[in-house]
Amino acid sequence: MSQPTQISLRARLDAIPWSDFKTCLGPADKMGEVLERLASTDSAAALAASRELWCDLVSSGSGPPSVAIHALPFVLDVLPQADEELTTELLELVWRCVHFDRPDETATFQELRRMVIAQRPRLFGYTAGPNQEIAELAKDILADIGERTVSSKPA
Repeated sequence: MSQPTQISLRARLDAIPWSDFKTCLGPADKMGEVLERLASTDSAAALAASRELWCDLVSSGSGPPSVAIHALPFVLDVLPQADEELTTELLELVWRCVHFDRPDETATFQELRRMVIAQRPRLFGYTAGPNQEIAELAKDILADIGERTVSSKPA
């Protein structure tokens, strides 16, 4: 998937009523701005945004907040053009969104898993790359969405 243009990205971000949601740390009012910075060609800004997303989406330890359902598609859109450092950060964020150890899985968690399951082909691509950390994160995500082994890659 190619990187969305800034106009279409801004339109997509503006279409979501971020102020109706909460992050792990409080109101999600700034989520659109954070996601716009994540898609930036400025690698330092994108990396800083990914770390803000970590705090906003997975830092609570009680599962991702419902705003993650709206934010995760933007994270997944950025992955194909991310450098190795940002890819590592984003895959770890995705893993935290789908890795949930509690038996009382929330509707938010289940929806996030469905989104990530739809990304299986892309995730399989990361498992064979030269960066071992990225490959392991992709394998962990695949394991958490029910893929037993990398060799179970769909044809």
